[in-house]
Amino acid sequence: MFFNNFSKEHLLAAHRGFRALYPENTLLSIKKSINKSDFIEFDIQFTKDSIPILFHDDTLKRTTNASSLKNFQKPYNVWDYTYDELKQLDISSWFYKEDPFYQKERLKKVKKIERIQTLENVLEVVKKKNLFINIEIKYNQLHILNKKHFQSVVDLISKYNLEKNVLISSFEHSYVLLFKKLNPKLSTAALAHEKYPKDLISYLKELRVDAYHINQKLATKKLVKELIENGFIVNVYTINDKQKQKKLFSYGVKAIFTDFL
Repeated sequence: MFFNNFSKEHLLAAHRGFRALYPENTLLSIKKSINKSDFIEFDIQFTKDSIPILFHDDTLKRTTNASSLKNFQKPYNVWDYTYDELKQLDISSWFYKEDPFYQKERLKKVKKIERIQTLENVLEVVKKKNLFINIEIKYNQLHILNKKHFQSVVDLISKYNLEKNVLISSFEHSYVLLFKKLNPKLSTAALAHEKYPKDLISYLKELRVDAYHINQKLATKKLVKELIENGFIVNVYTINDKQKQKKLFSYGVKAIFTDFL
């Protein structure tokens, strides 16, 4: 259902929002990617009080100022803190200081501090602007999620009547199967990085996914063709080079995740 929203042959997905120019997984980054991408991808972690928030890493070290605050302690695991505690963190200054995408000239001006957002905060914007989003559910073996966590996401999507606007993905494939069972209307995608099962087609059918998201190293012309012939949509991450994007689209890839829009 998600991909039926698009009449275009090829799609660009904003990876963690427009993260080449704005801090990743922030409301700012998402808003700046509107009208520059076909859909927007962001990551979800869960707080100590089980609230889904936009955040990529397992720990707060890379993208927040947690290490400078007394009430945050090593190893700075996201799930060790409530949302009330996490929302006080600065999640943008690191970006403007480090300039990870070498955009110094564009980042000269001092920027407003961004805060961690709940999934609900973002879904309100998605509903208002009629956006299309890919929610990646992060996996960490030290913080095992349960049905309650997934149900909270499903309930929020239903609350805002956004089933057709949302694609759920994860590297932990049991997650996407559970989402499909909780709400069969939701579109889902399995993520793969370095390898995939030998009997891939049967495996994906068992997962009941609509799409397969793969690293560019896995995206051979042969594999893409086989997946498409068996009814799966193929999307590739994270490609910033325009020529590589063009080549992958020629294989039949539907969407490219990119940091530059």
